[in-house]
Amino acid sequence: MVDNIPHLYPLNPFSGAVVHLPHLWANCSPVFDEYLFKVVWSAKPTDPNFVIVFLKRDAYSAVYCRTGDARWKLIHDSLELSDAIFYKEKLYVVDDEEGCVAAVDLLHQDVVEEIRMPELVAFARGSHLERMYLAAGPSGLLFIVRQMKRSRYCSQGRNVKLQTGGFKVFELDETTTKWNETKSLGDGMLFLGLNESMWLPSSNFKECKGNCIYFTDDSSYNIRRPILREDSGIFHLEDGRFGSFYGDSTKRLYPNPVWVVPHP
Repeated sequence: MVDNIPHLYPLNPFSGAVVHLPHLWANCSPVFDEYLFKVVWSAKPTDPNFVIVFLKRDAYSAVYCRTGDARWKLIHDSLELSDAIFYKEKLYVVDDEEGCVAAVDLLHQDVVEEIRMPELVAFARGSHLERMYLAAGPSGLLFIVRQMKRSRYCSQGRNVKLQTGGFKVFELDETTTKWNETKSLGDGMLFLGLNESMWLPSSNFKECKGNCIYFTDDSSYNIRRPILREDSGIFHLEDGRFGSFYGDSTKRLYPNPVWVVPHP
């Protein structure tokens, strides 16, 4: 949750518990809601040694803090970040500028490993602009590419509206540090959006389907005005089919929808 004085604090919607964090006034613009992009955790907020990372939309930069810190710290200012995840006690980030996935040592502010992005196979003609995500699967780190295609123009043709056209999923071979494309998540599902990207087993959720990607509209266009959030749905990884998980009423959400995963 965000206050009017750019103070970011996690709120448990079920218990009402709040985790207090440093103020962000010195680290971002007062027009805060235009810059909030994504928050990722190293552990549950109840863990006394958690690290929280906040990705900023303005310059694809990121800041982080540890338990008890008085200020947020910038993560390696040479990186241009579009996603991040903690995996095997390291922070992995998507660096758009260098075209790689980088492992960052937060203590020493060093990039300790760089893994080139997979050689992406071209999507259907007329598509452009990919969004990239990282997720932790049961057998390795996953790199997900979301293909965006131009659907139509908005407001007298001045703004291009983008819509999801497909996904590709790659799994990291940690021995060779190569990405291998996969069409199977097994029993698993991926949840993508403004949240930290998540892999979950479908066997724990009776209403959900395995080997599918559940995605929400995480676009930033017209961010200060209520708009239709139409780009949400289910993608069947095996055959490329799209489906919906709710009716048309969910397309009128503002701001962007997020996933909530209850933990005991």
